[in-house]
Amino acid sequence: MPETRVCIIGMGRMGWAIMRQFARIDRENRIRLFGYDPVKIPEDDLQGRITWLPRKWSPEDVIRRADPTLIVHAAPFSTQPLYIEYALKYHKDIITLGQMTDFVLGLLQEKDTFGHGARIIPDCGLAPGLLNILAADIAFKSAPETIRIECGGLPLDPAKGGPLHYGLSFSAHGLIQEYIAPAFLKVEGEIRSVPPLGGESAHEFPRAEDFLFRDPAICERIRRFSAPPFITRENDAIRVSDLETTFTADGTSVMPWDAKFDSTRHITYRTLRYRGHYEWFRRALELKILDRHDFVTILEKLPSAVPDVVLFRVYGETRDTRHAPIQGWDGAAFADPILDAFPGLEESPVPIFSAMQHLTGWPTVFAALCLLDLWPEGRRADLRLFHGHSLEETLDRGGVILPYELLRGRALLKELAAMIPHFEVHSRGFDPPNPESPGTANP
Repeated sequence: MPETRVCIIGMGRMGWAIMRQFARIDRENRIRLFGYDPVKIPEDDLQGRITWLPRKWSPEDVIRRADPTLIVHAAPFSTQPLYIEYALKYHKDIITLGQMTDFVLGLLQEKDTFGHGARIIPDCGLAPGLLNILAADIAFKSAPETIRIECGGLPLDPAKGGPLHYGLSFSAHGLIQEYIAPAFLKVEGEIRSVPPLGGESAHEFPRAEDFLFRDPAICERIRRFSAPPFITRENDAIRVSDLETTFTADGTSVMPWDAKFDSTRHITYRTLRYRGHYEWFRRALELKILDRHDFVTILEKLPSAVPDVVLFRVYGETRDTRHAPIQGWDGAAFADPILDAFPGLEESPVPIFSAMQHLTGWPTVFAALCLLDLWPEGRRADLRLFHGHSLEETLDRGGVILPYELLRGRALLKELAAMIPHFEVHSRGFDPPNPESPGTANP
């Protein structure tokens, strides 16, 4: 059997997390890991598990000389097209993180990508990524009239960033991309593009429904973060409230264009923030400084979001229930470096994962395992893909496969519950993940 060689491109917050997650889950050392970043290479090789490629190599050198089975692209999103071009040239599988909806849509409509040998999975991660996978579980089961997706990565200390109530959990450039690129929605069966920070009321951003968590371990961990009105204790529960929302780019992925969602007339994605956050960014947008280099530099100096929380909600609705959710999930992942660490990673410079790294990295890792046939139980049954060919045919011959076309959401949730120390999900219409059960993925 040929050696499985996985090369992670980009060693920022998410790339380094994905590298360590591969090392953690591959207990039998069946995957050989390579890492590449033209700017920075971590000093740690995780006890010899990682081969760091020379920074002087070009992207084509990486693909040609390292000869990976699979490329995981976690570098700046603007370099995705280049690495996909080389993946096609050298017939290599590639997985990329999201934030390029227009590019992904064009890639899906490019006839030359099918049957070329390279299997391409774009839009991995959290949103797009995990939440679209969950939305597909809802749509494929019951064809709801409406799918609503909400998500937000937030510091557990709302005072971070002063009036922004925000700490960085991923790239500042990625954050700006979310706030300036158009958001694609499906409304009354029509695809619409709206400006993320300008498509709401002139005076107020809509409020989100509160999140309530009862898991004793989670409540015990975050009780010291009580910060009214945002995070409050309620008997033995923790309530997260006073959250505002707005449409932001890329969270719906290409679902509004996908024929598999034709019967769903409304598809929306909103990003959650503590109240007061968005007004500051709308002012920066009005002053035309939001994407200026000096403003981005200021954002890069924001404190880390850790200890952090990722909140998410994915619901399907039908008209006859008067917009009450009929199926779906809401949940959260929490991470605190003071309290959380993972066995076997104690010697790593960063022995824990942030909540955002958990919910971006693990879905990407499981997509890779599924593509490499190391986690076959997570794969969907054969279905017709966006480009018109079947899943099995595309896996065999190559082509673009969206994460929600490859992975089963409920299976992925069970793995996440096993891998993330503090993860609570409330289910409506589906069996909840069981945090007590061990994960099944073990290459």
